[in-house]
Amino acid sequence: MKEIEKLIMDKELILVDPNYQNGFEGFLRACDEDGLVVVIGENKFDFGLNISSSSEFLRKLLGRSALWLPSYKKLKKIIIENEIDRIHVVGEPTYFSVLICCLIKYFSKKEMRITCRAAQNLEFRLPFIFKFVLWFSRLNNVETFPVSNLSKSFSENFYKLKTLNVLPNGVPELFYNKEFKETNRNTVLFIGHFIERKGFSDFLKAAEYLAEKHSDINFLAVGGRADLVDMSSFERQYPAIKFLSWMDRESLIDHLDSSVCLVMPSKKSDGKDVPLIKRLVSVPWSEQFGRVIIEAYSRSTPVIAYDSGAISEVVISSENLVPEGDIKCLTDKIEEAINLNKFDPKLREYSEGYRWQSVYQNYFKGK
Repeated sequence: MKEIEKLIMDKELILVDPNYQNGFEGFLRACDEDGLVVVIGENKFDFGLNISSSSEFLRKLLGRSALWLPSYKKLKKIIIENEIDRIHVVGEPTYFSVLICCLIKYFSKKEMRITCRAAQNLEFRLPFIFKFVLWFSRLNNVETFPVSNLSKSFSENFYKLKTLNVLPNGVPELFYNKEFKETNRNTVLFIGHFIERKGFSDFLKAAEYLAEKHSDINFLAVGGRADLVDMSSFERQYPAIKFLSWMDRESLIDHLDSSVCLVMPSKKSDGKDVPLIKRLVSVPWSEQFGRVIIEAYSRSTPVIAYDSGAISEVVISSENLVPEGDIKCLTDKIEEAINLNKFDPKLREYSEGYRWQSVYQNYFKGK
């Protein structure tokens, strides 16, 4: 009972990699509204504190959040001034930012609990510096909130860190506040980076075939190529498919509302499908959660997906799961969705449990 009382009384700080502030805005706002101290690198919001980075150039050059190194001096000052008892690090991976937290705890001799998010689910060869960070994390009793049961098993067996309950991703309130369409759904939609791990080429093959059979259906890919190849090359090669770059969520909701289904053919990657210099620190990858699945459900849009990574843990049922890489089965499932064109309110009801406020209260607060 004393331990529970102590956790409730803990003064908590949320440390956020600048790359993750937009995706986790709902979670961060819930933390801020509950009185937690929110610290964000390159803060873009009307709440929370800003903190500089000691490795900003390297992080941006390689595009790796694992290299984000928040200022030791500034973070320690915030921790001392706010009498922080617990830090939760948002982002994945968070090697260097967790290291800074551990260093502050170790050298200040402060009793402080450190937790972080863990989403990786495939083993890889750790560089020496990251091996040291893991060793130091164990020394400082760092705990992880895995994003799925798959990453929970990975964290226990590979990182060998104590794991807490699964802390899933959430859906911004915007997806629930906007009135949505129940009719005139005529689009097959893909959302994601235009790279192999997201199954982009598989979507193109299925869409190109189906476009010849269904002239009344639009086939749309929203996202972009991570290697910055001109999108017009796709438009020339696949004239029956429309391609759009990343957009604000308000516009994305409109596309979800007009879709008979969202296609998510993510598959395992050896890490070499990232562009140019990023390959120097590439790691194997499989879908870690699939937030866009829940976002689609929040608009009552069905999802056709490969049974890959943690996707099976997120989808409402296995009915629309396809064996990874089976393009024919993927095509057949998409065509079934086109012919059925069913508006299913149960999808929206299912997604309600993934609102960021619910995720914060049910999975994080008090744990």
